[in-house]
Amino acid sequence: MALIPLLLVGVLTIVAGVRLRRLVPTHWVRTRGRWTGPALQFEPDRYQFSARDGSTRSGTAAVKTSRLWYGGTPTIAYDPDDPDRSQPAAFRRDGAVLIVVGGAAIIATVVLAAVYS
Repeated sequence: MALIPLLLVGVLTIVAGVRLRRLVPTHWVRTRGRWTGPALQFEPDRYQFSARDGSTRSGTAAVKTSRLWYGGTPTIAYDPDDPDRSQPAAFRRDGAVLIVVGGAAIIATVVLAAVYS
């Protein structure tokens, strides 16, 4: 019975990872950016970047990020057809990590179920 919450956590973690990876499609262009404004606790972070056409664009991360992990110059991914659509490129990697962690939780559930049955 205690394995059901672990299985549920694994599935929900995989779903969160897939949703996070979908924020940054693979065909988007990557460029260096910089964080702008203060890093407020409950607000998404804002950033600026230069598009290929030389224009300076700004955006807001879809989820709260940790500036300590990404440093002062994050890699920003943007849609080449619409440069106003952008997100920090690290979201793809972070989503993959969540998918792996969720998969590990599901595997642990299966292993524990086999051991205790």
